[in-house]
Parts: sequence; structure tokens; C-alpha cells
Amino acid sequence: MKGPGHRAKFDVRRQWLCPACGRRERTGGHVVNRTCPCRTAMRLVEEPRRRRPAGGAASASLAPEEIAEVPHVHDKPGQE
Repeated sequence: MKGPGHRAKFDVRRQWLCPACGRRERTGGHVVNRTCPCRTAMRLVEEPRRRRPAGGAASASLAPEEIAEVPHVHDKPGQE
């Protein structure tokens, strides 16, 4: 079983904000528009997506010509 930390990581619900009264609501992905009880059209709030560096941390810190010079993990010292 996955821990509770994964629940917020994969939250696919939409968040809505009323510009008039500031009310916030969360709905499923099937809802495409929302009206607040104060009779104002709510706006969809887009949260910034978290991105991981492409290729992992090692490739992000090395230049392409330096990657070829890095020995493989399976190579033994002294073997070329």
C-alpha cells in the first residue's frame, strides 16, 4: 500500500475560485464550468506543475562531451 504522500501528488481534481467572494471549490475533471452560490462564474485555478529534470541529476550537471568520459558502473578500474 502506498503512503498518504502519494495522494496529494496525483490529485487530478480541478480547483475553482470565485472572483467576487473568494470561495474555493474542488471538482472532478469532468466539470468544465462552475457557478458560485453568489451567482458569479467561477474561474479555473491552474497550479504550476512540478517538473523533474530530464535524464536525472547526473546528466543535468554534465556537458554532452563530458558524459562520454564518465566510466560505466560495470567497468572495472584499469579496463579501457
